[in-house]
Amino acid sequence: MDVCKLLGKFTFRLFELTKHVNAYPYLFSCLIELDDS
Repeated sequence: MDVCKLLGKFTFRLFELTKHVNAYPYLFSCLIELDDS
């Protein structure tokens, strides 16, 4: 299971729905940092 890909798809879907442009880059980079450590 590729967690990063799954989160990416999920985040992209939310981004499409909400258009909260400022929120998602921060959320996504935070999730990637958590996934790395």
